[in-house]
Amino acid sequence: DAATAISPDGQMLFVYRSSEKDGGDIYVARKAGNDWTTPMKLPGDINKPGSWEGSVTMAADGNTIYFASDRAGGLGGKDIYRATLAGDSAWGNVTNLGATINSVLDDDAPCLSVDGSTLYFSSRGFNSMGGYDIFFSRLAADMISWDAAQNMGVPVNSTADDIYFQPTSKRNHAVFSSNRKGGNGMMDIYFSSPSASEQVTIYGLITLDGKPVSAIVALNYKNQSGGNRDNKMTAENGMYSVSVRNSEDYNLKFTVKGKEALARTFTSGDIKSYPTKEINVEFVSMRTDTSTNFQNEPDETAVDPGFYVVIGSFMNVENAIRLEESERARGVYPKVQRVFNKNNGYMYVTVAHPDSHESSTKVVQEARKMYPDAWIQFLK
Repeated sequence: DAATAISPDGQMLFVYRSSEKDGGDIYVARKAGNDWTTPMKLPGDINKPGSWEGSVTMAADGNTIYFASDRAGGLGGKDIYRATLAGDSAWGNVTNLGATINSVLDDDAPCLSVDGSTLYFSSRGFNSMGGYDIFFSRLAADMISWDAAQNMGVPVNSTADDIYFQPTSKRNHAVFSSNRKGGNGMMDIYFSSPSASEQVTIYGLITLDGKPVSAIVALNYKNQSGGNRDNKMTAENGMYSVSVRNSEDYNLKFTVKGKEALARTFTSGDIKSYPTKEINVEFVSMRTDTSTNFQNEPDETAVDPGFYVVIGSFMNVENAIRLEESERARGVYPKVQRVFNKNNGYMYVTVAHPDSHESSTKVVQEARKMYPDAWIQFLK
């Protein structure tokens, strides 16, 4: 048996029990004077035969429960679900919280803040630094769904298992369990309190051609003592979240396998405890070739290496000339020209020769509003 949570009014104690007949279920005992009633299995649809249901948290109004389960139909491993009270006794309307909370690995230990605006939980997925990390999510504007999970970062999280985060009602202190190095053995209980110098959380979505993509996020920052620190993590399904101390300079480098690196810099000077900053990173596919395979038209001179934004390619030269003249007349782009691909015989119309992949991305995103098939061409 394990006591996993107590209701906000202190009248119900939630207990986890397992037996040979089931994978583990959630029970509830009720306060009776100075004693507790015998724990009974939660009525309704929360406990499912053949699956594990363990940790649980209850909303202040007593009508909503969030719990962890490994039932079939989830996103992978243990997922966190929501259930609402049907009538005055049974729990129903069980709903998976979705990909902003649940990863393809284990997600467990939900804990709802007293005001219901923040959900804390632990996950082995997303951008965990190792084992379980503690995450939090804000209630979305629709008051039903949850924003993308954000890693609490160091010093709360470590490369070991960090789980069962429980904040106080004012959220100015919290306790959690961890088996990190330096403890007394196995899982120890730790105390945490954020401060003005504590941390800033940077999060967002990484996409390739408008679709989420897995990427490596490398964080480099200079701490207040002048030393540099580095950390790398995988942004699973494009979602990432990193937390570091504020009042320091950060450099975030996002890398998609086989693509150019895109770097963003964010500095936080006077942000207070546990702020957040959203940085969404958009990558655009890039075609690669060698400059010797191309020549400028009509003078047939050599093409300089680097990035080009192409808005069209034609076998018919007259069509390419018409497009080139049309874009020159519009005067929108800095360098409209024709470039001939000697390998495939196509005439390209390019509208920019940016100095970086990041600059090329901005141009091609704008170009695609008129030319959906526009692309970045990199010539070695």
